Amino acid sequence: MLIGAWLTKVKRIGDPTALRVGLRVFSFACGLLAVALIVVMARPALIKMPPVQAMPLRVPAFILAAVLLLGGIFVRGSQKSGACARRSTGSLSWSVLFYGTLQFVSPADIKPGTKDLAELVRARAQPGDRVMHYHEFFHDFTFYAQRVVDVVEYKGELELIEDAAARASGRFMNEAKFRTLWAGSGRVFAVARKRDVKELFADPGFRYHLLGESPRSLSLQQPTLICP
Repeated sequence: MLIGAWLTKVKRIGDPTALRVGLRVFSFACGLLAVALIVVMARPALIKMPPVQAMPLRVPAFILAAVLLLGGIFVRGSQKSGACARRSTGSLSWSVLFYGTLQFVSPADIKPGTKDLAELVRARAQPGDRVMHYHEFFHDFTFYAQRVVDVVEYKGELELIEDAAARASGRFMNEAKFRTLWAGSGRVFAVARKRDVKELFADPGFRYHLLGESPRSLSLQQPTLICP
């Protein structure tokens, strides 16, 4: 809507320079995103993505990169020969093609939801129980469970908002603190991805009860709910 309002203004005042600058920015952004996609798929470790997760995304990502490159080249070339409407239509068409292609990639890239596990915790957990997210933070869980959670060995974007009061709350903990609480007398629930609990489950000294797994999830990323 913002770009549409800007294009209307450009057309009304008849300023071709502003449109050329906008299209150059669009072309540059297309090229930058295309290169980023190729680099990330070639070296998934750069964004800490496991190779097993990157593998099914490679072909769609390369298709998206090609769409971006061709779109940037087309819009860049149209600056010399097209009117305002033709240039705008070209950039819009390539954007639609990009997002249309993205829909085929989404199922392989969307994080599995934890609604079912959250509702399970909501039904079982008492006010004094502790609920933890292990090596991850599941954004939808707190909404559906309607409660605050603790986080074990994970920061991610939470690091941006973690302040002194948050650190002092004891809700952001390391592995050792988690093990101590897990072996204690209080009731604890933990939500984790399967790949993150492989080492825990392999430890004969780690006792747990598997309460549930999210049915709408993918292989190693499947969220799992456990308790002592």
